[in-house]
Amino acid sequence: MTLGSGTGEGVMDSWYARQVEQRIGQNWLKTSLGRLSRPVQTVISFEIRANGTIENVKIQKDSGLGTVDLAARRAVMASSPLGRFRVSKTSPAMGVSVSG
Repeated sequence: MTLGSGTGEGVMDSWYARQVEQRIGQNWLKTSLGRLSRPVQTVISFEIRANGTIENVKIQKDSGLGTVDLAARRAVMASSPLGRFRVSKTSPAMGVSVSG
């Protein structure tokens, strides 16, 4: 699993990015997928509110396997809430993408 760059005025620092990666990675249920015959990748985008709540979870690039895409989406949603972070007055949330 890899965390992409964030968007918005509140830039994610490296410590917070690692925390987000760890939390989502813990919820990524790879064992339930079984052995895959080929490498696949799903890209999920979402927003993190200042209070750590994850919202607007969307599949940006599907893997071609519905079970993999569902597992990725569930991993992100199960990670809410994350820790709080500072935001600017004009941007109440941070956009993030994750692939795996």
